[in-house]
Amino acid sequence: MTSISARICSWFFDQWGYGTDISKLTGENGINDGADGAVLTVDVKQEKVPDGFRSVLPILLRFQGGVAVGTLVVSKPTAHTEIKLKEKPESVEFNPLYGLLCELDVTKH
Repeated sequence: MTSISARICSWFFDQWGYGTDISKLTGENGINDGADGAVLTVDVKQEKVPDGFRSVLPILLRFQGGVAVGTLVVSKPTAHTEIKLKEKPESVEFNPLYGLLCELDVTKH
């Protein structure tokens, strides 16, 4: 019998334990004013990997009163995400501390 955690993590070991692919992520991000705060918009294109490859991209948001961290999971050739925020961040950093092994090029729009 296979445990639930083994099935949930099998994609990770297939990609990083047994595979040799490294994704190339290119994207754009912007911050717009929303009705109740700000909206972080992220558009990402994933290349150089097979269909279904999952890139779990760490994101660090710096606010006047502290920081927030999160992840963006990219598992298709293109991804569009809008994240509602209570306030506008001072900065947004993708892949801080190189948490994901990838080629990365993100610009602001």
